[in-house]
Amino acid sequence: MFNFHVYIRLIIVACIFMCNFLFAHGVKHDRVHQLSHQISKSPNNPQLYIKRGRVYQDSEEYVLAMQDYQQALKLDNNFHEALYWQGYIYSVQGQLELAEKQLLNYLKQQPDSPAGHRTLAKVYEQKNQLNLSIRHFDQAIDVDKKTPPQVYLERTRVQLKIKPLPIVQIEQGLNQAIKNFGAIVTIIELMVESYQHAQQWHKISDAIALLPKSLQQSPQWLYKKAFAYQMMNHNRQAKQTFIQVQQQIERLPEHRKNNPAFQQLWRQTNSQLKQLHE
Repeated sequence: MFNFHVYIRLIIVACIFMCNFLFAHGVKHDRVHQLSHQISKSPNNPQLYIKRGRVYQDSEEYVLAMQDYQQALKLDNNFHEALYWQGYIYSVQGQLELAEKQLLNYLKQQPDSPAGHRTLAKVYEQKNQLNLSIRHFDQAIDVDKKTPPQVYLERTRVQLKIKPLPIVQIEQGLNQAIKNFGAIVTIIELMVESYQHAQQWHKISDAIALLPKSLQQSPQWLYKKAFAYQMMNHNRQAKQTFIQVQQQIERLPEHRKNNPAFQQLWRQTNSQLKQLHE
C-alpha cells in the first residue's frame, strides 16, 4: 500500500542531499575561480598553485591537482609542500614507488613533519615493508607532541602483522596512548585484540577493567572477558560471565535485543556454555 508520508520523507531527504551537493560544488567552483584569478595576476607564486591544487584534490580531481603541484615545483623546485601533496596523491592512487620517492624527498627538507612520516608509514605498510612502516610511525609520534590517538592505533595494526608478534612494543605503545588520552574504547579494543593474538589471556580482564564500569558490563565486553576465562580453563568464572552476557542482553529494550549483532552474540554465548557443560 502506498505510504504518502514515507514518500514525502524520501523526497525531503533527496532534496537535502541534492542541495548539499550543489552547495559544495558551487563553493568549490567559486574557490577555483578566485584562485585562478589570483594566479592570473601572480603567475609566479607557487603557494597559489598549492591552494588551487588542494581544492582540486579535495574534489578527487587528481590530474588537475597534480598539474598545479607540478607547476609549483617548476617555479620553486624546493617547494616542499608540493612534494608532500604529490606523494600523498600517489599513495591514494596506489602508485607506491612514486609516493615513496616524493615523500622521501619531502622529508629530506622537512624531517620533523608528522604528516610526512605518517603518510610514508602507510605507504610502507601497503608495500609490506612493515618494519620501515613502524619506524616512520615512531617518528611521526616522536616529533608531534599532539599526536592524535589514531596514529597509535595505525601503528599497532601494522605491528599486529609482524611475526613473531612484538607484544612488548605493542603494549608499551598502547599504554602511552592511554596515558595521553585515557581509556578510549578503540584503544582498549586494540589492546584486547593484541593480547588475544599473543594468547596472553590473563591480561585481558585487566585491560577491560580500565573502561568505565557501565561499559565493562555491556554484553560485548563481558563476552570478551568470559572467553578469556575459558581459554585459561577458569571454567567456573567463564560460565558465570557467559551467563551475565545473556542476562545483559535480556535487559535490553526489545528493538536492541533483536538486533542481529546481539542475536549473534546470544548464539555464540550459548555455544560456549554448551562446550563448558560437556
